[in-house]
Amino acid sequence: VSMFVGIGIPIPVLDEDLMYDLTRPNEELYTQFVDYSTGERSRPTQGRVNYAQLRSGKVELNGKMVTSAPMSSLYMAREIAGLLKGSIAEGTFTLNQPVEMFPNEQPFKSLKVVGG
Repeated sequence: VSMFVGIGIPIPVLDEDLMYDLTRPNEELYTQFVDYSTGERSRPTQGRVNYAQLRSGKVELNGKMVTSAPMSSLYMAREIAGLLKGSIAEGTFTLNQPVEMFPNEQPFKSLKVVGG
């Protein structure tokens, strides 16, 4: 079972370089192709694909074309962005200082997978 959570975070566009980075097409955005079928915490990487390839529904894996799907929803991302845009336009979304910072002294630990 998998659960995905969508979070909308406003990114202030402060200069042309940031605007350029934010407007890259899916063909220029890459991610790792990970094998989740192993029972280990460390998932082996099978290669690198761009989001255009993922969204096409097929990617090449070990010389074969296999069905693919991104782990994100463009529909939901646009819905969340619209809600965030509306809150900013209405003035109901305000920026605050962080309530508490994440600790720096130790790295976060991954969750232990427990069989049931």
